Amino acid sequence: MKTRVIVSAVIEDGDNLLFAKKKENVGPYPNTWHLIGGGIEEEELLEESIKREVREEANTDVEIIEKVGFDDDFEPDKKGELTHYIFLTTIQNKLYETAFEKEGIIYVTPNDLEQAKIGKCILNLETGKQKNSDREERIKIINNFEKKNVDCVALACTDLQLLIPKHPRVPIFDTIKLFADATVEKIMK
Repeated sequence: MKTRVIVSAVIEDGDNLLFAKKKENVGPYPNTWHLIGGGIEEEELLEESIKREVREEANTDVEIIEKVGFDDDFEPDKKGELTHYIFLTTIQNKLYETAFEKEGIIYVTPNDLEQAKIGKCILNLETGKQKNSDREERIKIINNFEKKNVDCVALACTDLQLLIPKHPRVPIFDTIKLFADATVEKIMK
């Protein structure tokens, strides 16, 4: 029996999830919505494969937050046994970095390890599995920023405000509130 390894991505873009829709009369499940992904190529790592597949199918780059599971199934009328590896990812659109650079604002972003920890906390929050340790982890990251002489923090993900509404020494800007206030101000003009 042949085994084919498939990778799929749960792609977060803020509060939205990105899916793809199959064309009519194409593939085994025509005209259906699905996770973006596909088969790994020879000598390719799983993480490399999911990034390549998303780039090919959705023309966007993603950052892997974590591997969330795998599943085996058997479909005798297709290519044989399939093993699915599913990754939680987020779109790397650099919204704030681009705006800060345009305005000449110096900024610091979380390093890869901190980014992964933030992703894990967001996943815990979204799945109702948040722990006090998630909040403590965010405070440690802000404390690390404080050591780098960062004078404020912008929470650039809609879920983070629920984990850290304030810090004792570093001002925190809630981007959702800023966007809402700016929208109301614009409407009222």
